[in-house]
Amino acid sequence: MFGMGKKHSPSVGVRLIGEWRAETARGEVKSAIHAIYNGDGSFSVRTRVTGGHETKPRTQVGRYRIETIDKTRFRLVTIDENGTPMGSSVRKFLDDNTMLNEMGQTRFQRVIRSPVQA
Repeated sequence: MFGMGKKHSPSVGVRLIGEWRAETARGEVKSAIHAIYNGDGSFSVRTRVTGGHETKPRTQVGRYRIETIDKTRFRLVTIDENGTPMGSSVRKFLDDNTMLNEMGQTRFQRVIRSPVQA
């Protein structure tokens, strides 16, 4: 089941819900990421790459699941709208409005906190 999952921490699941933004840079290539995580377990991530080989913005949609790793870290598992696994990432909250993806040290800042949906 996707959403908060079996091994969920309600505080992590509730804290994730909302809109997040991150910017990354590797050399001349910059990425702008806008992610929306909904309370029903659905998500939308839009990524725009500039510099180097600039591409059209890419949007991914699907479902997510949260698995608690320890007191500070959790794994965010995603599948696309067709049920194909997209991957997983280990993340942690640095504070209520900052989330760190450990791979690449991508720092997400909260844009909007959404109300919890059923």
